[in-house]
Amino acid sequence: MKLLLPACLALAVLLTACGGAATPQELLDSAQGALTAGNYEKAAGDAVAAGAAAAASGDDNLAWRAKSVELLALGKQGDGASLLVVLKAAEAKWADKVDPKFLTRLITELDKGNDIPGAIAVLGHGVERFPESKAQFDKFGAMLAEKAKSAGDDAGMKQLQQLGYLGG
Repeated sequence: MKLLLPACLALAVLLTACGGAATPQELLDSAQGALTAGNYEKAAGDAVAAGAAAAASGDDNLAWRAKSVELLALGKQGDGASLLVVLKAAEAKWADKVDPKFLTRLITELDKGNDIPGAIAVLGHGVERFPESKAQFDKFGAMLAEKAKSAGDDAGMKQLQQLGYLGG
C-alpha cells in the first residue's frame, strides 16, 4: 500500500504531462467503482491520483471528494494507521468537512475492516477534536469497548478507559 499510492500519483502526473491522462472526475469515478467493488487498494490509489489531478486543476471540491474516498478505502481495508495520517492531513485543509458524523463513518469502516485498534484511535481523535460532541461518539465507544474486552486487547481497553468508556 505504501508504494502503491506514490506510484499512482507519479503515474497520474506522468500521464497528465503526456496528454493521455484521465480527467480528475474519471479518476474519481474509477476510485468509487473500485470502492463499491471491494477493491480497496485500487480505490485508495485511484483516489490519490484523482485528488492530485483535481488539486492541479484547482477543483477543491473534487479534491475533497477524492480524499473522502481514499479515507473510506483505508477504513474498509482495515488500515487505521494510514487512515489516521491521511485524516490529520485532510483536516488541515478541509477542517469543515471532517465532522463528527464523518469520523463515526470512518470508525464504522475500520470496525468492519477488523481494525479495532485503528477504530479506537480514530474515536480518540474525534473525542479530542470535538469534545462538545462526545455524545455522538458514545455508542461507538461502547461497541469498541465490548470488542476490545472480547479480544483481550489490553492496550485498547486502556485507551478506552482514558476516553471514559470503561470503568476505572
